[in-house]
Amino acid sequence: MNNADEEAVAAFLDKRLNFGDIPAVIDTVMNSFKGGDMADLSSVLAADAEARACTRQIIAAPGAARQGAR
Repeated sequence: MNNADEEAVAAFLDKRLNFGDIPAVIDTVMNSFKGGDMADLSSVLAADAEARACTRQIIAAPGAARQGAR
């Protein structure tokens, strides 16, 4: 969740996302993210990268949560 929030806030600050769309982006990531066993550092880093990539993909997608800051 934290990674999705960081990416969404960065997109907002870059004027690529409306402030009100941040929770929707986080919710979408949380519902689509599979996660996994966090047994070691490499697993945690892989989950971090996966969540960030998923968030960037959602923000870049045409339509949903991509209207730009107002």
